[in-house]
Amino acid sequence: MSLGRAWLPALAAASLITILPASAATMMMGQGSDQSAPIRGLWLTTPFPERTVDFGNTVKLDISLRNKPLPPERVELKLDGLPESWKSEIDGSGSQVSAAMVPMDDTETLHLVLTPPENAKPGSFSFKVLGTVDDASAGTPETLDLPVKLTMAEAKPAKLTLDPKLPTLRGTAKSSFDFELKLKNDSPKDAVVNLASKAPDGFQVSFTEGYGSQRSPPCR
Repeated sequence: MSLGRAWLPALAAASLITILPASAATMMMGQGSDQSAPIRGLWLTTPFPERTVDFGNTVKLDISLRNKPLPPERVELKLDGLPESWKSEIDGSGSQVSAAMVPMDDTETLHLVLTPPENAKPGSFSFKVLGTVDDASAGTPETLDLPVKLTMAEAKPAKLTLDPKLPTLRGTAKSSFDFELKLKNDSPKDAVVNLASKAPDGFQVSFTEGYGSQRSPPCR
């Protein structure tokens, strides 16, 4: 029996989708009949407002707070509608934060980390990321509203295929045989694969990287 291990990157790609919450329009200025007027305001956005994640895993969401081009404003951050049993944390620059202030014409990247409870069940739920700005001129706070929907699904097993380039080779009793194998990962995630072989008595089998020199120990 011969053993080896291979790391396979997932054969998947994702496109970036940015949303503008409808309530962010409350922070817009300078918009009227003049279509050429520059857009001004504060936005909370996320690339993927609806996501399907593996059941039971910690969820990490990237959130951007953008200022264009207003004086810096303090934005209080909180979640609304998240199930009570879930734990949440908003991180900025490596630390947990509850508010952010973005310079003029700049963007601050935040990370929302959600941890499901042990008794969580597969399913979908929606919640909102809220940003509250105290508007001194209006006398009332303005709210940025970012809706997010998560679907917790059972993790699917990796889709792996192993195909030889030439399944049959011929030679003499003293010949060695090199089989070229193609190992393919069609799942959306990376996978670590253990390789093993079962050969007739008297044969030694080992695995070598297709684009390297590492070789597994031979086994009779």
